[in-house]
Amino acid sequence: MKRLAIILLAGLSTFAFTGVTAQEDDEEKAIRETIQLYFKGDSDRDVKFLKEAFHPTARLLTSDKNGNLAAMTQSEWYELVNQTPDREKPTVRILSIDRAGNAAMAKTQLIRSNGTFIDFLSLLKINSGWIIVNKIYHWQEN
Repeated sequence: MKRLAIILLAGLSTFAFTGVTAQEDDEEKAIRETIQLYFKGDSDRDVKFLKEAFHPTARLLTSDKNGNLAAMTQSEWYELVNQTPDREKPTVRILSIDRAGNAAMAKTQLIRSNGTFIDFLSLLKINSGWIIVNKIYHWQEN
């Protein structure tokens, strides 16, 4: 009986200490780098970084004050970014990342003096690189 308990404990400790592989760490790092490009593009009001982070067909989706779907294309968003170049820099955070193979979902937060964006970013690994393919978001005014 003692021998069985030792074998079981050894198996559990091996399982417990089998952590994330180096490749998984590299994938999460690459996802974080893509999100940081988004944060930099938004903070600096620089479309160049946003174009690196987002796939050209990505859409930005939310619901308006009446509960209707509100969608924005990349070109509409870039135009808006270019119209507000002197905006304050937000405080940004990655709240969570969940990944399965070549697909990931990240929850982020951008805090400004007048409110907070909570973003849910859908990412895919395409051509060996991570890119944001869609963004749904919630804006909460202060």
